[in-house]
Amino acid sequence: LAVAARAAGVDDAVAALVTLRGRRLVRTGAEGVDDLEPIHDRIRAAAVATQSPEALRACHLALAEAYRATAPDAHERQIDHLLAAGREPEAADAAATAAVAAERVLAFQRAADLYGMALAHGAIDDARRGELLVARARTLSFAGRLIEAAAEYGRAIPLAPESQRLELARQRTEQTLRAGRLVEGLEQARALLAQLGYRLPANARAGMWALIRQRVLLRLRGLRTRPVAPEDIRPEQLAAIDALWSVAAGLSFANPVFGRLVQMWHLRAALRLGEPSRVVTALSLEVGYLASTGGLRERDRVARLAERSRLLAARHGDPYLVDLIDCGLAFAEFMFGDFDTSRARFEAVLPQLRHHRTGDRWQLDLSEIFLLAGAYYAGNLGQVVELTLRFLADANHRGDVYSQHGLRAWRSNVVWLILDRPDEARRHVREVAEERGDTGEFHVNEWYAMVAEAQVDLYTGVDAQPRLDVAAEPLRRSQLLRLGAIRIETAFLEARAALAAAHADAAAAP
Repeated sequence: LAVAARAAGVDDAVAALVTLRGRRLVRTGAEGVDDLEPIHDRIRAAAVATQSPEALRACHLALAEAYRATAPDAHERQIDHLLAAGREPEAADAAATAAVAAERVLAFQRAADLYGMALAHGAIDDARRGELLVARARTLSFAGRLIEAAAEYGRAIPLAPESQRLELARQRTEQTLRAGRLVEGLEQARALLAQLGYRLPANARAGMWALIRQRVLLRLRGLRTRPVAPEDIRPEQLAAIDALWSVAAGLSFANPVFGRLVQMWHLRAALRLGEPSRVVTALSLEVGYLASTGGLRERDRVARLAERSRLLAARHGDPYLVDLIDCGLAFAEFMFGDFDTSRARFEAVLPQLRHHRTGDRWQLDLSEIFLLAGAYYAGNLGQVVELTLRFLADANHRGDVYSQHGLRAWRSNVVWLILDRPDEARRHVREVAEERGDTGEFHVNEWYAMVAEAQVDLYTGVDAQPRLDVAAEPLRRSQLLRLGAIRIETAFLEARAALAAAHADAAAAP
């Protein structure tokens, strides 16, 4: 009301409001008189139709200036009025300020949209454009819109100072790999690693030989390290460790051989450098890699490594690092088939992880997804349904696309079969595939889609074997079968499909 009165030049706002309400022209919001709008859209349209373009621009400018005077923090409300008044640079400034405020309260989806408006309408130099692109990329990443985040990081690279370009290239590669775009991500990873003096092998066979060599070197070196404060290390050395981590983590599901090789480089470099938080991060990733590819024979080694890592994290005094180790151990327990233990550990660590690093959504999303997977294989179907629907509602509210896709199309797709909604289960899988786009590749997302579709086939009495046969060769070439859990789950699914087919044949026999 105060904004409208100031823009209209009305001294007695209450008297004017009484008159307008008495003539049934306006109404106020449920909370009082602060929100004011025409009582019907036709009244608004009729009022606007009587104004010339110049008068409308003047009206919008008056409203924007009234907001500035009476509600100086309401930057977002100024944007549309400034745009309608033809003041695009001012609208861009308001959008950028509003984006910072939205990001501060963790409204990452809205912040990304506002940064986009600032980029679209601002009269800005390359340096400022680069800053806004990085801010938008960051919030897109936190919102789970990984492909868009990668694109924005890519646009920011040529606009950034030379000292920042490696970090931006790292972020772009990380988002691309996390999104499952392996061909594009590997190309970016090769270029990024080349800047650091590393060269990815040409193929998986060469990768295996390189990996064997690195494992021997690590065994000879051991895990000893000498703690060094980050301020005593050159920034470019820290940036190199971070880049190795991004590639190793991003390739963990997509290409286990190359991912394991980069993890060897990462772990040796982190131990050599000695910066405590990066040493612990490297060890936590090593826990996951050992469990995912080593099988049950690595159980004791994983437990010892996790305990060593937890002691280092506690000594460093950062609770987040302890939580990170627990996440890695919970993932390892899932890979070893200790589903109840894994589920309980994820349940214990997730609240702490949310508290310590709210913006690190990828780690949280994966932890939630593997918590559900553990609950499913432990037979806690009620918990799977309850938590999946809760996590999905939260992901929808936050606009977290990565989490939405994982919850709808990965292992938790089984929720809609538990609820006896097979058509809905299949719809979720196919909508997610359409949203992701056809990459022409077969990697972890395609494997999850194959599993979910085959489960629906089995549930509805459709022969699932043809679907598995079509996927067999692409799956073999993908190297995903090197991951123990995927290898076991695939064999389990193939066995169920074969039994169902045999049962159908027996039922059809005369």
